[in-house]
Formats: sequence, C-alpha cells, structure tokens
Amino acid sequence: RLNPNILLQRQDRDTLRRVFRAWGLDILQQDALINYLIDWVDPDNAVQNPGAEQRAYGRKDMPFNRPFRSIEEMSLVKGMRDVEQLYPNWRDWFSVYASGVLDVNEAAPEVLSAVTGADVMLCERLRARRLGKDGIPNTKDDAPLPDLQTALNLLGVTSSSLQDLSGILSVTSSTRRIVCTAQSGDTTRELGVVIQGAPGQGGGGEMLWLGEK
Repeated sequence: RLNPNILLQRQDRDTLRRVFRAWGLDILQQDALINYLIDWVDPDNAVQNPGAEQRAYGRKDMPFNRPFRSIEEMSLVKGMRDVEQLYPNWRDWFSVYASGVLDVNEAAPEVLSAVTGADVMLCERLRARRLGKDGIPNTKDDAPLPDLQTALNLLGVTSSSLQDLSGILSVTSSTRRIVCTAQSGDTTRELGVVIQGAPGQGGGGEMLWLGEK
C-alpha cells in the first residue's frame, strides 16, 4: 500500500493526482485535496492556495498539523467526504505503516494501474502471473518479479519511466503484515501484526502494530 505521510512529505503531487484521478476526482478536486492534506499534516498554519487550516474547520483542534497516525484520520480532512461518495474503498490504498514504496509483487491491480498509468487488465495479468497456477499468494508456485524493469515491461510502461517510478515502486517491501486466524465452531479470532524489516536482515524486524479482532 501507499504511505500518505511519505507522499505528502515528499509533496509527490504527480502520484497523488494519479491516485485521485483513479477515484474519479477531476483536476481541480485533485489539486485542492492535495493542498488540504498538506495543510493537515504540516506543522504550520500557513494556508495553501486553495487550502484548509483552522478557519476552514471552525475548530481549534483541527487540523492536527502532524502526520496521520491512522488512515481513518484522513477521513477528517476537508474534501474527503466527496471521496467517500465517489470511491468508498479509498482506505484500501493506504497504510501509515507502509515503507514508502509500492511493492509490485504485492500491490492490488487497481493501485498499481493508478501509480504506473498501465492498463488495469495488464496489472491483473501481472498479478495472476506472480500468484502462479493455483492463484493463491505465498505458495510454492508463486513467481515474484525479479526486478522493476521486468515488471514495467510486462505492464507496457516505457523504460524512460523507470527513473521516475523507481522512487515509489519496488519488487520487495521491508514491511510485512502477518495475520494468524484461529477458528473453533462459530468463533473466529484473528491476530495481526505489522513488521518492518525481514528475518535475516539484522535482528528480524521491528514491530509496528499488533491487533486482535
């Protein structure tokens, strides 16, 4: 998934515009929402043009003027109510625990299509290829893409885009979400953990989140 805090810190307007366009926002809505998000996370009260600081919310405690601590906080930003109506599944595109690069071996086809500009059908074929014949992730027949150039070739993206996309795309991710599910009769419990770093890379990784439902 994409990390909104990193995209906003970089002020990566190109990537954000592509994402918002995929959700159905027009160019004016895209640029306004980017500004509203920047105003929410930056530490000052200077207003983007257009923008939204304290006066726009009519509350002393908003915006928070700090990075998002959860994706749900994004729903409080001006303009996100319109997004909710246009594309209710927008939360599935983001994670505040993401490393800052999108793993093409893990990304959902619609997210990969928006970020790269590739046709969504090609992105779906790419996903089918990497999942192998059984279509199930993390099994023996998985065929992960070895490098970014191979991935872009399969997506029909020109090699000239490699440098632009290398800062936001990768074939590996340092962030992993692990879910353990236990079921007894009609009762199901899930324990999830988000870890940054991989086993064998210096200590096995840092736990970022632990939750149960």
